[in-house]
Amino acid sequence: DVDHSINVGSRVVDVNYTFLGWVDEIDQFLSNLDVLIVPSNWEGMPLNIPEGLKNETLVICSAIPGNQALVEDGITGILFEKASSVSLASKIGEVVSDIERFNELKINAKINLVSK
Repeated sequence: DVDHSINVGSRVVDVNYTFLGWVDEIDQFLSNLDVLIVPSNWEGMPLNIPEGLKNETLVICSAIPGNQALVEDGITGILFEKASSVSLASKIGEVVSDIERFNELKINAKINLVSK
């Protein structure tokens, strides 16, 4: 486990993450996450995004064609500028500072996925 603080805009946020390697029970794993971050610079059609949406995990991903086909920015997840850590940090800061919006995005994502 890794614990430390990061600056997100004008806020300092405590973070905790663990590198797990291969995970067999993906639904169980994703349902326990707060956020799935997909920072791809290129991607065909990622499988991890629909899995995250299905499990009501907030998806924050780079704004590239494959990801944009799955995530509607600000409605079913969050898109950030490709290859920009500043954009990613800003988007994380936006959702961690507004728990109602955070929860709304997670619910919208699952509803949208199921309705397709």
